[in-house]
This record gives sequence, C-alpha cells and structure tokens, in this order.
Amino acid sequence: MHPSWWRRASHRCRCSCPNGTSAELLHRRAGVQVRGPGQLPTSSAHFCYWVWRRRNGPTCCILTLTVLVATSGVLVSTCLPSSPASAARAVRPRISGPYPTWYAPYVDATLPPEYPAADRAENPAGQTVFGFVVASPTLPCTPSWGDYFSLAGIDASALHLGTVIEAMRARGETPIVSFGGQDNQPLADTCTSVAALEHAYAEVVGRYHLAVVDLDIEGAAQGDAAALARQAAALRLLQAQVARDGRTLGVWLTLPVTRQGMLPVTEGVVAAMLDGGVELSGVNLMTMYFGPSPGDGAPMLAAVEAALGASFVQLRRIYSSHGIALDDAEVWQHMGATVQIGQAGVPGQAFTVADAEGLVRFAEAKGLGRVSDWSANQDAPCGSASHPSIGGYSNYCSGVAQAPGEFGRIFSALDGSATDTPLLDPSRR
Repeated sequence: MHPSWWRRASHRCRCSCPNGTSAELLHRRAGVQVRGPGQLPTSSAHFCYWVWRRRNGPTCCILTLTVLVATSGVLVSTCLPSSPASAARAVRPRISGPYPTWYAPYVDATLPPEYPAADRAENPAGQTVFGFVVASPTLPCTPSWGDYFSLAGIDASALHLGTVIEAMRARGETPIVSFGGQDNQPLADTCTSVAALEHAYAEVVGRYHLAVVDLDIEGAAQGDAAALARQAAALRLLQAQVARDGRTLGVWLTLPVTRQGMLPVTEGVVAAMLDGGVELSGVNLMTMYFGPSPGDGAPMLAAVEAALGASFVQLRRIYSSHGIALDDAEVWQHMGATVQIGQAGVPGQAFTVADAEGLVRFAEAKGLGRVSDWSANQDAPCGSASHPSIGGYSNYCSGVAQAPGEFGRIFSALDGSATDTPLLDPSRR
C-alpha cells in the first residue's frame, strides 16, 4: 500500500486512500465543521480514520496529522498501512459524532419457526438482536439460550441459529446477542467470580463473532450491587481483550423506563457500569408497559417520547458526573428506544403503525442512536391482512391492523449501522 495524502481544503476533510474510499463524504455526512484555515482538530481526523477503518476491516490507513508551518496554514496527513494491533489502538474512539439512527429488531431466538434472517425481504434491517442468553438451569455459569438450548444445541436444532447468524454476517449485517431479559437467571447471578463471568461472555462473543452485545437488565437484577459490579468488571476485561485482538466490542444497556424517566435503581445500573470502567455504546430504554396505561385507542407515541425526553436529562447528568462531556446531540446518539409493537400484554397499550411512523420522525429529528422493537416474531397481522384480529397478545402476531412485516419496513428507514456508534470512555476524566 503506497502512502497517499489527506488535506483540509474548503472547510472539509478529504481522504484519498488506495482503495478509493472517500473519507470526505463520510466526514461531511457526520456534519463535522472546520472553522478556519488550518484549524482541523485532531479529533476530526481520528473520526475520519475511524469510520473509514470500520468500513474496510483491519488492514487500513492510519491518518497521522502533520501541521505544516507555512503561510498557507494547510493541514495534511499521510495515509499509512496499519497492522491489526496498531489499528486496535487507533480505533478506540474518544469522541462522538452524529451518525444515522440504526434499527435492530429483537427476535426470540428460541421461538419456532426458524427466524428468516437470511431473507432480506423479510428482514430488511441491517442488524438483529437475538435474545436471550441466560444461565443454564443445570450447569451453573454456562450460557444457554433461554434455558432451553445450549449454544451447541440450538445450532443442532431445527432453529439452526448458528447458520442464520453466519448468513447475516456473510451479507455484511450485524448480529447482536442480548444477555439477560425478564425471565430466567442471568449469568451474572450464577457466575460468582469475575473471571468465570468474563469467560462465559467471551464464549458467546467468540462463537458468534460479535461486535456488539446487549445487556437486558431488569427486575431484581437492577438492585444486585454485587452482580452489577461483577458484570462491569467482566465486561471491562472482555473489551480489553477484544481490543488487544484489534477489534472493538460495543455494549448497550437495555433498561426499563417510566413515562417520567428511569427509576433511581435503573440510574444506578448505568452508574455501576461506568464506575466499573465499561465503555458503553449507550442506554436503550424499554419504552413499553407503562403504568398507568395510555388507554385503549390512545397513541403510544406520546408516552414513548415523554419517557425518552425525561431519560435524556437523567443520562446527561450521569455522564457528566462521570467526567464524560457530551453535548445534547451526543447524548441522544448514545440513547435508544425499544417498543412493543402491536398489542402489549396489558390492556390499553397498543403501539400502531402510525406510532411507528411517528417514532421514525422523532428518531431522525433528535439523532437517536438506535430503535428496536419486540419482536420480529410478532410483525404480522393476527388473521389475514384484510381481516385482522384486533386486540389480544400473541407471540406470533401483533394484534393491530398492519401488513405482514410492516413495522420492520417502516423502521428500516433508519439505516445506520450498529458498529458505527462510538464507545463512551469512562476513563476520560
């Protein structure tokens, strides 16, 4: 690979690297502004490099800034070949920038029939969250899928999860695994040492070649200080190991929320992870099952937006108290919303197609980091599309008027990538 030149010109950055990738377009898409001649901040250069590297794998160009002391004040940089080890050091982002919102439906990985992730027409998202990995009921501190299948067992079953995930990865999509959930025992409960818990997480990350994981922490698990501390320590070790291998591991916390925001115990989960040194991608709020219910026929969108607005204020305060300085746009970028599509399991809460369209507009206006829904298994009308059965909760349909797969198609307008969200570094103090 021959060096090429990168320069600041006409208030935008431009990179011409050997494979023809245009970092100028990526940089302008991110909206980074250069304020004057020769004033391209180092962080902007790192951002251009980071996005370019993530698009092109471990063999890449490192952008090294050089200031030419001259009357023109031009800033230039060389594009140099990089080894995976040096890329790992350079890729650890320390800043945030505006990236397009990404959409990832949740799927119950243990629910037959096999999830059609290999069919892009049925699964238009660029990433999917598979849930849930919990502790095996018979082998302590051993990962299992919903306590129904071992990791090997689900691959050998009719669900063929490993094959599904490999098909996604072959198309350039991002599989995400969610640990925890509402039911069963989380690994953090049964793995009583940090080393054992880190090993359990690493087994799943390595098996599915994950770049992003999701931790669904709810119920009593939110208040278990010892388990949260183990979780944070294990994740910190795992992220460090992944970085030594030349990669990054994004970590999203998925947490319950009320219309008034997160409860104090939920805020404590975020603080515990940051205290433990975890580099979070963000906090994904479960904007569903509100009490009291909005009522039959009342739009759920208003309750979702209220919950996100209140949580925004809380998260900005938590990040600031941990020495992570983010502007408003960056706080939104590190937030997510997960909705229960269709009729929820409680009366008076139905998230409709119109609500989904409104949430897409809200996400685009705020620069929300991610949108997810529970679940892709339910993205179909109950009965026929022309004569749907309205109301009632089912694992296989929504209970609201919709075309098959309509929620997924609406949300897939949010076409960002989960691997583009930079990590929040709690060591920046």
